[in-house]
Formats: sequence, structure tokens, C-alpha cells
Amino acid sequence: MRMQPGSPPGAGGRLRDAVGTNKLEDTVNDLVSLVKPGGWIQLVEMEWNGWNVGLEGRIFHNAIRGLFSIVSVGQGVDVREKVTPMLKEAGLQNSDYKIITTPFCMTTKMLPPINVSREQLDMMPQKLIEAKKDGWEFKIFSLWAQKPEN
Repeated sequence: MRMQPGSPPGAGGRLRDAVGTNKLEDTVNDLVSLVKPGGWIQLVEMEWNGWNVGLEGRIFHNAIRGLFSIVSVGQGVDVREKVTPMLKEAGLQNSDYKIITTPFCMTTKMLPPINVSREQLDMMPQKLIEAKKDGWEFKIFSLWAQKPEN
């Protein structure tokens, strides 16, 4: 997919939405191809380490991580460590990232049972509502890089 004249000079998005059954490297290269010379790419994804969520939140964390691992066809969810060198290999420069801590918000809608017992899943909505009163936080990262002018 190529950019049309007059389109923005950069690209951004969620790899989780783009990877699916595609190889992560192919997805990154496709995104980089959308960036005009001198433009920037920015990716925002989950940072799976360092969540402050307590015991019940850890069960929830593991369920989400398991679901995303399945959706990415086993490519894993720790994409920051994988994508950073891919951007450099694709010729991008001025690459950097920032990990952002954000308050945890939730509804009582539940995930299918992924790495979680049926009993834990059944008890999870109420336990999460009670446990999150402790001020849970999760982390995301924003990674960016610039395509050279030439």
C-alpha cells in the first residue's frame, strides 16, 4: 500500500491490530513503507512488564497476555524489544521510546478463558472491581523513529 500525494508525512498505529497472521517483520516493513522521507512513524503498544495490579490483576494481566499471544500466532507480545531493531534495519533513524504508566480502568465485560481456570474467570469480575480500589496501574510504550530525507 503506497501513500497518495498530499497524504500525511507519517504513519502510526497499533501493531496488535496489524500483525494478526502476518509476520511482525513484514508488518513493520509495510508500515515503514507508508512513511514519506523525513516523516515519522509512531507505535503505541502494551508494555507487559512492571504492571502494578496486585494478585487479582496479575490473573487478569496473564489472561490478556495469553489472548494477545494467540492472536499474534505465537509471535509474542513483547514487541518493543523486537520492533526497535527492525526500525533501524529498515533504515529509520532518531528512534526512541517512552514507557508510560497509566491508571487501570475496566468494565465488567470479560475475556474468554485464556490461561485462566474457569473458576478464576467466573470470580474475576467482582474480584477485579474490589481489588482495583488499590490504584492499579498498567504500562504502555510509545516508540517513534524518523525516515531519512534521502
